Amino acid sequence: MHKDIYKNFIAGNLDIEHFLQSEDAPKSNEIYCFLALQSALRHDVERVQQIISEINYDKMSASELFICLEAQTIAAYFSRNFKSVEKFSQEAIKLNKKSFFARLTLARMNIWKKNFENGIFHYKALLELYPKNDVVLLDLAKAIVESKGNYKEALQYVARARKSLRRQMYLTLIPFGKSLVRLVWVIGALLLFSMPNT
Repeated sequence: MHKDIYKNFIAGNLDIEHFLQSEDAPKSNEIYCFLALQSALRHDVERVQQIISEINYDKMSASELFICLEAQTIAAYFSRNFKSVEKFSQEAIKLNKKSFFARLTLARMNIWKKNFENGIFHYKALLELYPKNDVVLLDLAKAIVESKGNYKEALQYVARARKSLRRQMYLTLIPFGKSLVRLVWVIGALLLFSMPNT
């Protein structure tokens, strides 16, 4: 069950709260760890901390701990607690080399801190694991433009992403410069978060 749920999370296709409302839904540490992860992805740091504090760590498997660590990594990022981001993400990656959210959060943290070389390194490592992930492809393209101003290289990553409004905006505006890329990123994020889940 763990791998299927995790794949759905990466694709953005699962709502744990809705899943928990079904009568036959298991009430396990694993489900609550995924609930914490979902809360983290929704920027609800308080909810993550509440869920994590209620979980029984004595009876937790490595895969459950991994999901909780990813949730804590994201929550620490949104709290701008970068020491905790480093700690939780490294622990998550030790437990699961294919960690998506811990690696993505490390990349984003490094870019936010203007440590572009490390950020780009983490994005490229993620692409080795998830070569068709649009979030990674487009975030990497943005980071390349921000750091190097290398529009040609950035557009190669954008071109690999699936057709979407965000991709189209990047293809259209990246050649015009860094400030437009920032604007595209903001508009794309607003559009993405304003769309209803289907």
